[in-house]
Amino acid sequence: MNIKKIFFAIIVLHLIMNVGIAQKNRYVIYFTDKNNTPYSLERPNEFLSLRSIERRTRQSISLTPSDIPVNTTYIQDIERLGADVYFSSRWLNCLLIESSPSLLPSIMNISFVSKVELVANGSQLNNQIAGSEKTFSLVSARNNEINDFDYQIQTLGGDFMHSNGFKGEGKMVAVFDGGFRGVDTVRYFRHLFQKKQLIHTFNYVYNNHSIYQSSSHGTAVLSCLAAVDNTKALGMIPNALYILALTEDVSNGDLDDRIEEYNWLFAAEKADSIGVDVINSSLGYFVFSIENQNYTSDQLDGNTAIISKAAQFAFEKGIAVVSSAGNEGNSAWKKITPPADSRGALTVGAIGKNLQIATTSSRGKTSDKRIKPDVVAFGVNVSIITSSGNVSTISGTSFSAPLVAGLLTGYWQYAPHKTVYQIYDDMRKTSSNSSNPDSLYGYGIPSFYNLLEKKPPIPILSITSLIKSDITVYPNPIRNKILYIKNDGEKWIETIVLQIYNMEGNVLLESKYNKLYPQSFITIDIASLKPQLYFLKLRGNDFEKQIKIVVE
Repeated sequence: MNIKKIFFAIIVLHLIMNVGIAQKNRYVIYFTDKNNTPYSLERPNEFLSLRSIERRTRQSISLTPSDIPVNTTYIQDIERLGADVYFSSRWLNCLLIESSPSLLPSIMNISFVSKVELVANGSQLNNQIAGSEKTFSLVSARNNEINDFDYQIQTLGGDFMHSNGFKGEGKMVAVFDGGFRGVDTVRYFRHLFQKKQLIHTFNYVYNNHSIYQSSSHGTAVLSCLAAVDNTKALGMIPNALYILALTEDVSNGDLDDRIEEYNWLFAAEKADSIGVDVINSSLGYFVFSIENQNYTSDQLDGNTAIISKAAQFAFEKGIAVVSSAGNEGNSAWKKITPPADSRGALTVGAIGKNLQIATTSSRGKTSDKRIKPDVVAFGVNVSIITSSGNVSTISGTSFSAPLVAGLLTGYWQYAPHKTVYQIYDDMRKTSSNSSNPDSLYGYGIPSFYNLLEKKPPIPILSITSLIKSDITVYPNPIRNKILYIKNDGEKWIETIVLQIYNMEGNVLLESKYNKLYPQSFITIDIASLKPQLYFLKLRGNDFEKQIKIVVE
């Protein structure tokens, strides 16, 4: 018996000792090769849609052996042994099965099998049942405050994007999550069905097409992208085409299994074959119910976690993968969670209305010292649509990610000739912290206005922003329609010219003030400004500075 077989025999003995022989579990079988496959790179239309092929052609991406499906003969041989066969991965050349541990010696004895991995205890893929509802904390339930969506859109220049006619038309977006309860009944998503924008749905957890169950987390995420109130866009890209995939198993609460990473992989390959342009993933994994499968922070290298490898493959096939950074900022872990460490993922952290990083937002860098997160967006008290059709608010990078995914999609609609690499590069280079990226904000807040005009970014400043060493602007955010500019220095200032302008660059307020004496202040009435993000520019004899201000 060779070393490989001895090693596998030890694994089998361990598995059998830890689980009942009669019980079926879920395993992933890896194959050694794709020899004698009936598929050919010369006939990609047999396993990829025309849209998928065109996406590769548009970005000059060549087909590789990783595009070839798993050898069907290998799958049939596994099935003949008595295993229940389910999804396969062409990217990782593996197969998901349900089987009793007693069958594993026969499987491992096959020459084309390289390894077998236990990914979840128990049989589930034969059970055509719905998962239990997993609740999450809503900050407040408010039925009629639709205008709350405006701020999160405007922070990224989404209103400017919409006014220029970019709402996702022609782009296809996949959303991977734990359930989309209410999407089929809530009026804010009705257009997805009426206009046939929902292209494909699948439940990888229970192996069926029932996705409007299990959790409403995906409903909230989708609302940041697609929700519409009559003709008013509440989401960033309400006119895009959508694929919804249920990949997260919420039935065990906060306990995860390795199979959920593989569900993500299978969903990503399906999305690739259909022709998806963008994947939004508000999911992350590092702790599992099988403890020896846990990841360590040293493994945040983009090459270790299965889901991170999958994100990298998707990126290499020309798909933009937008991933939430995670919400571990206050935990012992603190770091980003896979797939956020992937080189192929544009990772999104969360900021509040004061433009400061949320304390819960996961931190970078990766273990190999790459900047993560890539960008940040509004992720505190984000307005969303609930499964019951109400407007509410919730916090987390799960909701900053789809806002950025929407911005990226709209920009790619504007610049369809660009590759996914160029889109990522543009997002980073024009974001607010691009001159000094770090492990909290990454490259900062992206903006459609900056992307379109290639305007120099404005750096993120503190909540009480110092324009000059002796000038203070407060409050920020502004809640009472009054903005104060105070001279905290010991000398009087000859003149100050003030301008407030919007994301489009239009000046909305402009005034000139003479002789601002020490400890005196100017009162600015901003009652005419609606709640959103603005730029404040101050110019004096010896200074000229600009900052972002938020009107609530």
